[in-house]
Amino acid sequence: MRRFLSGLVCLVLVLSIPGLVFGKTVLNWFAPMSPGPELDLWQGLIKEFEKRNPDVEVKLSVEPWGDYWPKIATMFAGGQHPDLVWMHYSRFKDYAAQGALRPLDDYIRKDKAFAPDLAQIPTVLKKIFQHDGKQYVLPKDHGGIAVWYNMDMFDQAGVKYPWQGWTWKDFLTAAQKLTKDFNGDGVTDQWGTTDIMWGGDPANWWHHEMGWALIKSFGGDTYSDDYKSVFIDKPETIEAIQFMADCINKYKVAPTADQIAGLGPPFRIGKTAMSCFPHAAEGYWIRYEKRPIKRYGVEFLPKGKGGIWYALGATGFAIPTGSKCPDVAWRFIKYALSKEVSEKVAEHYRWGSQRMDMWAKRFELQVERGIYIEENWKRVWVDAVINPTKVGVHLGYARIPAGAAEINTILRTEFDPVYLGKRTAADAAKAAKPKILEVLKKFYK
Repeated sequence: MRRFLSGLVCLVLVLSIPGLVFGKTVLNWFAPMSPGPELDLWQGLIKEFEKRNPDVEVKLSVEPWGDYWPKIATMFAGGQHPDLVWMHYSRFKDYAAQGALRPLDDYIRKDKAFAPDLAQIPTVLKKIFQHDGKQYVLPKDHGGIAVWYNMDMFDQAGVKYPWQGWTWKDFLTAAQKLTKDFNGDGVTDQWGTTDIMWGGDPANWWHHEMGWALIKSFGGDTYSDDYKSVFIDKPETIEAIQFMADCINKYKVAPTADQIAGLGPPFRIGKTAMSCFPHAAEGYWIRYEKRPIKRYGVEFLPKGKGGIWYALGATGFAIPTGSKCPDVAWRFIKYALSKEVSEKVAEHYRWGSQRMDMWAKRFELQVERGIYIEENWKRVWVDAVINPTKVGVHLGYARIPAGAAEINTILRTEFDPVYLGKRTAADAAKAAKPKILEVLKKFYK
């Protein structure tokens, strides 16, 4: 009886250990996904991981992309830490600076078996996720920004398709010709482009690959490499931001939020002829949602005095500092970044791979399997990253400092009136610069 009771006590103690269920380690993973193909894909991959790791149970919790970020901020602030999370390159530094994420360098250094997979991740994608010289996130994908265009709309209006080397003047001229009031009632029925200021949210037009690439093409910039300086008042930067707002308020070639309220994504539903988005977005959603758009292509962002800029973005895996099973989380990260899993992710036909040996895989699969793919996909999505100099573009990624969330609040206050056409970008930049510098001083001495 005494031996039985001792065993029972041991069993109770084991089952009461956080992160253990019936002797299995529970890996709580929180990620931004919605019901659909992506969630189905990862649930299947989890089952395969659990088969190979019978001592682990993965519990995946998800929120839609827009809800995920405020939710994870609340969780971290309240001391509620998942064991594994996804982090976007534009968001991770605030958490890294706060000590909420565990650097992965020790795992990378000690795990020699992971070295071949790590070697397949290009330097630019690793650097995107570094802070203070440490690797806090490992990318699971990549996405590049380009201009999508509806070929049928261009044909109907007699407008030439975008071409490499077109200028922002060419972009505006095309957008004006493609903005239509078909029945003459004074109400616009079709616009030349989507809102290139992305709703006025600075997380998109300032701390994002789209806005950064546009600003760089105008000859402007956002931050210095050491993040001690901000260039929001540089004339070329001001010109770029003003152009974004003018497309809505002055030229009226992009719809306001009120004009398309409740209609859905304007490019996908055939309300705009152009859209600036990454390759993981428009084409995938047009196919998945069975939108009526039949023929579409992509082209690099227009050329400005700063040249043609192609910016990368990425999402990746991170381990919160409060993870109860970081070693198990690392095991899952290695599995998720393997070539085997990356091939399955490529069959999702959405994200570009983080691996150089699979850079073109998801696009090639579409061609092989007869799934419609946008015109110019190889030059824009693949060749530009493999050899940007040969293609004739500048390759980079948006500069996102620690403190970005606080800076976004400043930018919303100062630039919301610019977005609404009630203030100039020059005035807003003058007011915002000293406030931004105060935030940067907290993190960069």
